[in-house]
Order: sequence, then structure tokens, then C-alpha cells
Amino acid sequence: VVQLGDMIDCRDRRAGSSIRVLERVMEAKEKMGERLVVLRGNHEQRFLEQLKDRSKTILDDPQLTHERAIDEYFRVLGFVPREHQKFLANLPLFWESRSFVFVHGGYCGSRQIAKPSQIPEPDLLNSRIVSKGWRGKSIVRGHTVVPEPCDYGHFIDTETAGWLDGRPFCVSVIR
Repeated sequence: VVQLGDMIDCRDRRAGSSIRVLERVMEAKEKMGERLVVLRGNHEQRFLEQLKDRSKTILDDPQLTHERAIDEYFRVLGFVPREHQKFLANLPLFWESRSFVFVHGGYCGSRQIAKPSQIPEPDLLNSRIVSKGWRGKSIVRGHTVVPEPCDYGHFIDTETAGWLDGRPFCVSVIR
């Protein structure tokens, strides 16, 4: 099972929602071990950056979900637990199986590459496309909302915005 990031997301207005999601994922990881891979998304990355320097505002996120998540932690718990910070900081940006590369974002470069380690970190977290420059295994990604999962050959979009309407989603990727 691969979780593609964006556990930190305060578009759900219920107090503590990001905290509960993260705690459930951490519990699942503890129980499942290597059978669960959890990737860092752009929300977790921005959350960590904002936590390091609360005076810095990151303007490229119009919804500032990471800032609301930090405020949520302080409102609900009074602090951000070190185990949560450590868990998020240690999340990988990609995971590779025999057939696929799993990432949160994508690859928007024009240079032809085939290894996920060659993808720039900002693309892994933020890219909304997978360019034709990608020559590796099919990329399975989240981040960009689509009405339903879609296989484009060199990448598969899976983000169906279940957080908008509350419907959970799970995608099986088998080729």
C-alpha cells in the first residue's frame, strides 16, 4: 500500500482533522511496517518549512493549508509533537516498485530521464504534469485532482479529491 502524501490538509474545517489523519497513518505504518509506504507531499513539506520558521510566509500556496495545520496543532494540542515532526521529516519523496514509480507530484522537465532519483525535488512535490521527457517506469501520482483515476501510459493520476466530498478512494495499480 502506498500513501501519496498530503495528509496535512486543513480544508476539512473540523478541529484536529490533520492531526487525526496523521496519527492514523502513523499507527497504520507501525502495524504494517514495510507493507505501507508513506510519501511526503507538498503539504507536509510546507508544514515542515513553516514549522522551522513561523515568521516566513510561503506565498505560492493560496490556501495556506500548512499554516492552518500548524495553527490547528497549537489550538488542539498546544504544540506539534516531536514524533509527528520526525515522522514527516523522514518520509521519502518517491518509492519504486518493480513496475512503477510512486510520487506525490510529477516531472515537468524537458530533459530525458529514467530514474526517479534524477527528478528534481520541487517536481516530486509540486509538479502537476509528467512530461514526455520521462523515460522510466510509469509514474503513479496524486497532487492533481482528476474526476477519476486515469492511466495515460507513462503516468497514472489518482487524486480524486475525496477530501472535497468525503468519499474515500483507493486505487489498485496492476499491469
